[in-house]
Amino acid sequence: MSDPTSDPSVIAQFWASLPEPLKAAVMNVALSTVMAFRNKERTFWTALLEVSGGGIITFMAGSAVEAFGLSNGWCFAIGGAVAVFGIDQVKAFAAKFADKKAAE
Repeated sequence: MSDPTSDPSVIAQFWASLPEPLKAAVMNVALSTVMAFRNKERTFWTALLEVSGGGIITFMAGSAVEAFGLSNGWCFAIGGAVAVFGIDQVKAFAAKFADKKAAE
């Protein structure tokens, strides 16, 4: 009996069965890992927190995108933006947006 994980079609079927927000979160974690460890002034734990936080933010935003009925491409756009800009910039943007909405 052969190992089922050595068959690439099993891996492709598994990937196709995942929901889009989860795929976007996986992409975000991969991209965030590269971006976080390129910055030498971060410690390992800070980089790990940013990578996992980016994945969580992407998954939540992707689920909201699906709930609003928008295209699944937005999941990947949000994931890429969070990964490239970093959590600090996303938090600053969200706070600025919330302050503007609260002032209205």
